[in-house]
Amino acid sequence: MAAPVSAPLTAPVDRNAIPAALFNVCFVLFVIHVSFFPAAWFSHWWIYGPNGLGIPTDFVNVWAAGRLALDGHPALPWDCDIQRQIELALLK
Repeated sequence: MAAPVSAPLTAPVDRNAIPAALFNVCFVLFVIHVSFFPAAWFSHWWIYGPNGLGIPTDFVNVWAAGRLALDGHPALPWDCDIQRQIELALLK
């Protein structure tokens, strides 16, 4: 009969521990967000202008390009004049 085989003894591993590098990266991102977003809000760099209205240009250009592509003109969003005309027509 063979002798029983025992597993090597190792220290238990804490599987819930967060690696230090990941914690540091997350902390840096947290500090950036905590400092940038209030500054952007009060400087009107955010999605609202000084008069309290939304700034739609970030979405309108994407919507106009998608509308051109869905209408069968996928190359037209690269034409800045046509893209601008569609954006202005949508906003007015």
